[in-house]
Amino acid sequence: MNRNFSSKILMLFLIGFLMPLGLISRSLAEEDWCSDPQQIRKLLDKSLEEGQNSPSFSKVVKCQQKAVFALSEIVEESQKRIEANQKQIEQLQGKVLITSSAISALKKIGPEAEEAVPTLIKALEYPINKEIRTASEDALTAIVPASIPQLIEVLKNKPHREVEVRSRTGKILGRILGNNWDLDRDLEADAIESLIS
Repeated sequence: MNRNFSSKILMLFLIGFLMPLGLISRSLAEEDWCSDPQQIRKLLDKSLEEGQNSPSFSKVVKCQQKAVFALSEIVEESQKRIEANQKQIEQLQGKVLITSSAISALKKIGPEAEEAVPTLIKALEYPINKEIRTASEDALTAIVPASIPQLIEVLKNKPHREVEVRSRTGKILGRILGNNWDLDRDLEADAIESLIS
């Protein structure tokens, strides 16, 4: 019986001694990841996937003071990226304005700007900026009659899967036919045929 009692005391002593060590080591491990920006970032990313009241977000908050440096570092890095992207966006907007202005100038020049027709037709395919596409449509309606044969070619040669470009081209030809009553009859007939085929 003494032996059994001794082993129970020893076991209780070990549990009492080792358990706090486990808590201490767990606490030290927690401190390690709490101050690591990469670990914090992973938890924040995970919290975005988990949604509102995320357990991952709660873990970050529980770190409290230990996570402040890592969180500050993440915020600073994110702000730098946002600022860099903002500058790129502003530069692109400037290029769009310049491009739109150049296209508007071609529209004002009118029929004498026929050399620009292929470039304007290519701009109809520009996927990013509607302003550039719209300005190109307007310019092509002003560069008559030089734009008509090239617009007809687009309708004939563009694959049917490029519905948007074909639709824009048809719209431009329709506007040209509606606004120009003095067109060459053969050119007008070709335009109409391309629209209905």
